[in-house]
Amino acid sequence: MHVSQQRLRLLDWRWPTWQLLERARGRQAGRYYAELLRSQYLTPAQHAAAAQERLAALLEHASQHVPYYRALGCGTDLGKCPVLTRQGLLRNRQALLSERPHGALMTKYTSGTTGERVEATRDWRTQEMSDACIWRGDGWGAALAPSDRQLHLRYDPRHLPMPATLPGSLARFYYNRYALSGFVINAESVREVQAALHRLRPKMLCTYPSTMVAYVRFARELKFKPPPLEKVVLISEQLEERDAAEFRDYFNCTVASRYGANELGAIADQCEHGAMHLHGEHIYMEVLTTSGAITSCGAGTVLCTTLSNHAMPLIRYEISDWAELGSGPCPCGRGLPLLVKLVGRAGQYVYGRDGRWIISHAFLEPLYDKPVEGVRLIQDEPGRIRVLLQRSRLTEADFAEVRRRYDETHEGTLDVDFVLLDELPPTPSGKRCYAQCTLPRPENIQIG
Repeated sequence: MHVSQQRLRLLDWRWPTWQLLERARGRQAGRYYAELLRSQYLTPAQHAAAAQERLAALLEHASQHVPYYRALGCGTDLGKCPVLTRQGLLRNRQALLSERPHGALMTKYTSGTTGERVEATRDWRTQEMSDACIWRGDGWGAALAPSDRQLHLRYDPRHLPMPATLPGSLARFYYNRYALSGFVINAESVREVQAALHRLRPKMLCTYPSTMVAYVRFARELKFKPPPLEKVVLISEQLEERDAAEFRDYFNCTVASRYGANELGAIADQCEHGAMHLHGEHIYMEVLTTSGAITSCGAGTVLCTTLSNHAMPLIRYEISDWAELGSGPCPCGRGLPLLVKLVGRAGQYVYGRDGRWIISHAFLEPLYDKPVEGVRLIQDEPGRIRVLLQRSRLTEADFAEVRRRYDETHEGTLDVDFVLLDELPPTPSGKRCYAQCTLPRPENIQIG
C-alpha cells in the first residue's frame, strides 16, 4: 500500500466507520480488500501456486455438489472440463446450481451486448470478493479508498440512482456512490452531469468509453471547465489509446480501463504503468487458441473460471472476447497475471436528427423480457435505424410497448424499422455484434 493511501485512510473518518459497519453487517469485503492489498505484491510464481490451490478446491466442490459437473465426471482435473458457452449456461442453468452453496444467493444478469441475455447465480462471498477487487483497482494510480465518493454514468437502468426516499438517501450516503443515466448524451444531459460533478465533487468518475467520448465532445463544445477528479475508470468496452489520451488531456487525471462481466464480476484493472492485471485471486483465465488448444499463456478466445463462486461454478466459461495472456514483471511491482492485449466488445452510439448521441443499448433493453432469440441494431442512413430480430415471437402488443419505449428514448429524432429474420447474418469479423453504425460522428452538435 502506498504511504499516501495509508495517510488517506487514517485521516478519512468514513473509511474506519465504513469498515466497522461492514463487519457489523457480517460482510467480509473489507477483510478481503486488506488481503488483496497485500497479495498483489506476491511474485508471479506465488500467484500461480495460490491460483492452483483455489482451483483445486473449486473443482472438488463442483465434482461433488454441482449436478452438471458431477454428470461430466471431470473430478478435479481441469483438463477434462469442457468449454461452457453462454448457450450452455442458458440450457443448463439449474444443473449448474450447487447443492451446497456458501451463504445467501443473488442473481446477476448479463448486459445483453451480444444480443442475448443470461442470468447467473453467485453467493455473497463471491460478490464481496469482486467488490474488493474493484476497490483495489480503484486505488491503482490514484490514492482512492473504497469509501471515497464516485459518480457513475450508466446506461443500464438497474444502476440508476436509488429512489428519493429515506432508505435510498441513506444507502447513497453509506456507499457514497451516485449514478446518472448515460442513455442519451446531448447538451441537456451534459449540463446535468456537469452540475452533478461540481455539486457532488466525486474523486472518481466511472462510465463507458463510448459515453465518455460523447460527453467530452459536448463538454468541449459547451466550453465547460473540467471538474477536479483523481481518476476516470472506463468499463465494459474496449478503451482506445487515442480516446484515453483525449480524456487525460481534458480531465488532467489518471484514466484507466477495467475489464469485467456481470456474471463473473471483476476480471482485470489497468495499473499506473498501463498494464492490465488480472485479479488472479478471483478469476482464473485461459484462452482457447485457433488450433483448439486451451492454454494459460498466449492468444485466443477468453475462458474464465470464477475461483470464489461455489453457488454456481462457471468453469472455462467463454465470454466471446479475444485476449492475449502473458507473464513477466511489471514496473508497478505487482505479480498478478498480465492481460497483454484485449479485444472486447465496443460500445456504439446511433445519432438522432438533432445531433444527439443515443447509446444503442437503449434499443436493446426494452427487448430483454420479450420472446426474441437475437437482436442487432443497424444504422446506415441518417435519421433511421433497423432492428433485426432473430426468430421473434413478439405480439402486436409487444411491438406497441417496444415502440413506445423507443419513442421515449429518441423523442422523434429517429425512424425505426423492425426486420424479422430466421438467423442473424454474420458480421465481417465473425464476432457476435449487437450494433453496427456506419455513419460518421456528427460534426454539427446541436447546442440547446
